[in-house]
Amino acid sequence: MKEIKVMIQPIGEINLEEDYLIENIPSHFPFPIKLYPYLWSLQPPFRAYNINRMQYNADEINRYLYSKYEELLKMPEFYILGIASFDAYYDDLNFVFGLASREIKVASIYTKRLKTDELSKYNERLLKESIHELGHLFGLNHCNSFNCVMNFSNKLSDVDNKSFNFCEKCKLSLTSFYEKINA
Repeated sequence: MKEIKVMIQPIGEINLEEDYLIENIPSHFPFPIKLYPYLWSLQPPFRAYNINRMQYNADEINRYLYSKYEELLKMPEFYILGIASFDAYYDDLNFVFGLASREIKVASIYTKRLKTDELSKYNERLLKESIHELGHLFGLNHCNSFNCVMNFSNKLSDVDNKSFNFCEKCKLSLTSFYEKINA
């Protein structure tokens, strides 16, 4: 059975508790997943910044990450998770906590709105959003189950109130995803 491999890539100036993510993400998936730490932080591309909104375009950031790791992403077991220190938007949404681009196997998390003075709460939010975006990369859509980590978060209280875990329906879909890539 193939192990899913995820490279964690910081973007911008970020204090990343990468050990926390590396230790905690794998236990939330029903298949083997290995996380690789970054070698260096990338600076976001100027073209991704929207001066009128004073935010970055999350889709542009994902495409930028893809361009940096295109060769690696040709391997079916590799995925990229970007962790960005700034605020971002997508389409008509005012902001996003994260965005997954399944077709290019890249997801990104935006920490500006997740931050708090309480490190443990920040780490919890970062973990939940990382699991959520990886869930999208692995084939899941938003879930109607209030407690499921795949439930859509429109505000910080939504992130704080949902669980770290997948509901049974989402776990079943993840298992099916993993079986397909190992067929």
